[in-house]
Amino acid sequence: MLQRITLIDPSVTPRSPLSLFPSPTYKSGSFRCDSCDKTGSGFCFCCSNCEFDLHIHCAYNTLNPKSSTSLPDEVELKSHPNHPLKLLPKPPYISGRRLCDVCGTKCDPNGELYRCDVCDYDVHVTCTTLQESVCREDHIHAFITLCESISGVHM
Repeated sequence: MLQRITLIDPSVTPRSPLSLFPSPTYKSGSFRCDSCDKTGSGFCFCCSNCEFDLHIHCAYNTLNPKSSTSLPDEVELKSHPNHPLKLLPKPPYISGRRLCDVCGTKCDPNGELYRCDVCDYDVHVTCTTLQESVCREDHIHAFITLCESISGVHM
């Protein structure tokens, strides 16, 4: 099931959302990331009040790629509370396009991921470390992460 992730500032009225979109909201179809200053055209976090845009990985710039030797064998996520997710060195499926159930982007067929076999729930390693709150010096709003299921979406 695809998750919609919205980062909102609880101290501003009306709320200042930094929402995850499958593609940029600009007519050009691309955005310039306010963190790394590189152009992006896929999934992005966007603040509708101030046109602040981030790549997914730049929104969580505190993340560092880790090797599987330093990753826990199992993790528990608030977005998937019923079962722990197990670390796999690569996805168990051979064909077909699989998406991360947190961010909605494609899973690397040769990359590590966390998976719940019971629920067919797959998550990028980096998406398991999404923080409940994110503060960034380059954006005036503080954000809280909210995850909610989008019902009726089938991949």
